[in-house]
Amino acid sequence: MTHLFKRAAALLLCLCLLIPCLAGAEGAHAVRFTLEAEMHADAYPEADRPLMEALSELIGIISLDGTFEYNEDCIDLNARLLLEHAEETRTTFRLYGCEDTWALKSSLLGDQQLYFPLTSLLEFCMKAYFHLNVPLQRVGVLLTPYVHKDAFATFTSLWNAVMNTSESTRTIPREDVLELAGQIGDLAWTDRAFTYWVMALGLESGYDTAITDSFTGLEAWADSFLAEEGVTVTVTGEDQTWTTGGATLFSRTVRDGWTTLSLSLPATPEGYVLSGFLTVLDTGAYLNADARLTVTLEDESILDMRLSADDIPLTILSEGPFALSWDVTGDAAPEGIHLRFDGENADGAFTLRQTDAATGDAMLTLRGTAAPGQNVSPLNWTSRDLD
Repeated sequence: MTHLFKRAAALLLCLCLLIPCLAGAEGAHAVRFTLEAEMHADAYPEADRPLMEALSELIGIISLDGTFEYNEDCIDLNARLLLEHAEETRTTFRLYGCEDTWALKSSLLGDQQLYFPLTSLLEFCMKAYFHLNVPLQRVGVLLTPYVHKDAFATFTSLWNAVMNTSESTRTIPREDVLELAGQIGDLAWTDRAFTYWVMALGLESGYDTAITDSFTGLEAWADSFLAEEGVTVTVTGEDQTWTTGGATLFSRTVRDGWTTLSLSLPATPEGYVLSGFLTVLDTGAYLNADARLTVTLEDESILDMRLSADDIPLTILSEGPFALSWDVTGDAAPEGIHLRFDGENADGAFTLRQTDAATGDAMLTLRGTAAPGQNVSPLNWTSRDLD
């Protein structure tokens, strides 16, 4: 069962890679698409091959086509599923809604409709893990970005009120930063969305409590290194530097279109040290990025996460090859995660492959087409409209 959910999570990551192709300017958009998949069972570990061969036969006869409409707040996916392209096997479904609730209609459900409250999605996934030992949270965290947005909604509101987003040189008083740290520390235990988000990411490795505890001691930790004047934000053009007492906590530099973010924080009272960087180039048509986030305890690696993205298409009109790699190691990921994706996009047709990180062999291949469509949905629902 664990292997099955790993494969499902990998498939969702593949599908998530297609989402940037649908991005564009603000407003309503529509895309017409077709999609087929092929699973290469021989590329999987020998112990998994019987299951993969069965899934390969099923996946190989399925095809999808339909339209996907979206704006900043709502989605509307209308699709039909066919087996071996036979019209008599047509199954229709519609997935639509706003950021806190989705609804599903299908010819399989008759006149019934299923609802998915996204604000409690991870709670449901964690209950499956607690009571059935099914790691559904591995898939849940990839289903929608709203679970992450919801988890940090309150934190973001508090942070912006104190640290703000103005692009001018300023000093944030020490007492304001300490008060913010205390508020965030309290929220770590009382905000249900954040609590279940931490569980979903850290429970299997045993670090969920450590993560929450670190927020509890946030005010004391900040008090240990903050200078008397607080945090000084220095802005020079598009560049920013956040310092306190001569130590640089955060910096942003922009050179030749590349934006580089660097984070280096003092050790927590428990001895954990967090650092990270992100270098990204967004041309409007393609995205290139390199990122690394590390957490260490003395000489021990707790988390080492690396991401590399090369020419990820941001519009359906972008053409050319692209690739993405994601590696997670350390005590917080005892089994390790090593994912590789590559593909190409040309003349409205795309191919996306998941490959074995060690051998480069294709494990899963998605093929399809995408073209601009015409909006017909209002895309103005609220959760009440879906009841």
